[in-house]
Amino acid sequence: MMSKLFEVIRHEFKMVAANKAFVILTIVGPFVLVAISVLPALLSSNTEIKDVDIAVVGADMDMMQRIEGPLAASNVNVSASSADRTELEEMVLDGELYGFLELPADILSAGTLTLYSKEIADYRITGVLQGVIGQEITGRRLAEEGLDPQVVRRLSAYPTVDAVRLSRKGSRVEGEPQDFMSAMLTGIAFTIMLYMTILIYGQAIGRSVLNEKVSKTVEIVLSSVSPLDLLFGKILGHTIASLLQYAVWIGMGLVFINVLKPVIGVTGLPRIPVSLIGYLLLFFLLGFFLYTALFSAMGSASQDESHFAQLSWPVIIFLVVPMVAVSGIIMNPNSSLVVFLSLFPMTAAIVTFIRLVVTDPPTWQIVLSVAIQAVSVAGVILLSAKIFRVGILMTGKRSKLGEIVKWLKA
Repeated sequence: MMSKLFEVIRHEFKMVAANKAFVILTIVGPFVLVAISVLPALLSSNTEIKDVDIAVVGADMDMMQRIEGPLAASNVNVSASSADRTELEEMVLDGELYGFLELPADILSAGTLTLYSKEIADYRITGVLQGVIGQEITGRRLAEEGLDPQVVRRLSAYPTVDAVRLSRKGSRVEGEPQDFMSAMLTGIAFTIMLYMTILIYGQAIGRSVLNEKVSKTVEIVLSSVSPLDLLFGKILGHTIASLLQYAVWIGMGLVFINVLKPVIGVTGLPRIPVSLIGYLLLFFLLGFFLYTALFSAMGSASQDESHFAQLSWPVIIFLVVPMVAVSGIIMNPNSSLVVFLSLFPMTAAIVTFIRLVVTDPPTWQIVLSVAIQAVSVAGVILLSAKIFRVGILMTGKRSKLGEIVKWLKA
């Protein structure tokens, strides 16, 4: 009996792993995840302004001397100009200048400074100009009122706020610097990873069952193996293939973070603890078994692709909910609704994992979530086995919900 089950597992694994699409997805998958989770950090780390030349119209020599140094430190080179506007416009359009900045005659009462450029002005450049020149104008206003700009600046400086996330390490409470963007990017990347693999493999098993049923291949297969061996063989074969894919993805991800990060000098990449990888595999397996059992049952109860799609969409909705609500879950990981979703078996795998990424949920909630999912997986597999045993050989008409319920009672 066991040898037949292993043979089905081996066959299903080969059918999945020897597929070109599997190989391509295994290779391309990590790059997609990197693009989602690492690329924003990579782009945000490259914030240095390239050298730009800007002419300033209407500034006195004292102001130019004060602003040239701070602006040059940000690669914004300014120079006073007395050329008329037409000439400056031509220089900008010809590429001799990045742009020119007009200062009003009454600079102390100015509410707006205008920068003219050929292209849409880089927000970093306008921000630097606003900060440096705005500080100079503010200093002059204070001096006119008889106040020392340096003293006012020192007294009005805001303190920065560093966020530290507390968590229990055994009997001690420890803290670590909190990087919200890193946590959000990691949560989104792993959510997409869980969603894609559970959905793709779940539907693949359902369609595999349906195709064998429609082509009558299953009747030949069932002459040598039992329906339960066929069901469990398909689920376990796809499980091994998906775990192989996860191992490749995680390995490539660790190589990128630990080897390429120092080479390309990227800072701000998400930090992924080893424990998080363990939770990822745990909740993937729980969600995977739950949904593959459901899709297998629906595949055996379906008569064609359209019927399978109709039966599948109510189940897929539960997978879509965490995807749609991921930002809300990350922002409010301990709200009553999120805690409920982390305990509800159809959404628990993804939602509980997201909570583990962004917060430190109580141990009892994690244990309860895992227990509920494990019991649900066992129950769903037993019910799916009943549907599979009857539905796999039912052809000729679409099974209605009432009939499927009768199969469960049989």
